Amino acid sequence: MSRTGLAAGLGEHTPEPFVAMHPDTVAELGLDEFGLDAFNHATINPVVKVRSAQGECQARLVVTKEMRREQVFMPIHWNAPTAKDSKPCDLILPHTDAASGQPEFKHTPVVVEQCGYRSEAALVSDKVMDCSGFDYWVRQRVEGGFLYRISSSKNPMELVIQLANTLDALPEPNTEAIKSLHYHGNKSFKNYGSAKLDQFGVKQAFVVNSKLDHRSIDWLVGCLTREADEEFEAEFLSTLAK
Repeated sequence: MSRTGLAAGLGEHTPEPFVAMHPDTVAELGLDEFGLDAFNHATINPVVKVRSAQGECQARLVVTKEMRREQVFMPIHWNAPTAKDSKPCDLILPHTDAASGQPEFKHTPVVVEQCGYRSEAALVSDKVMDCSGFDYWVRQRVEGGFLYRISSSKNPMELVIQLANTLDALPEPNTEAIKSLHYHGNKSFKNYGSAKLDQFGVKQAFVVNSKLDHRSIDWLVGCLTREADEEFEAEFLSTLAK
């Protein structure tokens, strides 16, 4: 995790804001359909909303027996430039120690509930992008650029359109040199991928599905450092078709 979002190594260690909870607590809240760890298994747990009397934020759910029952843990290292609505400080009640002024971080009652997002996307870009229009996003520095994890209340097709419009709005010095690739597996757009290339490589690429996995995200990140030749174009489309 990284407060600036510029350290790729720290981003790999903990790529997203998260809220950690014991499995029994998750079950009591009706969130027990998900696995035991969001970062070390193939599947990715959903983004949940954490709410207190002071405010609310959102984070990826991590289910672990290392937590005590009926307690939650969230790291404080994300901020507005690196993630949307994911600051735990927004939850903290305005109670401070009389002598030190330290806020009462560790004694804040919260409610954790599903966000109900319907689709997810992974987006890589060679530059920082404005993703403020998406319901949830987090930015991670990776080799060759940036990775954005996105969750949305839109269905996959609607999210594809929103992402395409976002990329089309990016200023490009030479639009004639940009080539686009597109793939969708069926009419519901539940497996969709797109990439914008120039003579130097991949400028932006994204995949959309109702639920992504770590393998798809890792593959997409690797695209940023590939040459944009015919071999890559064929591999990009064939990988999405699997």
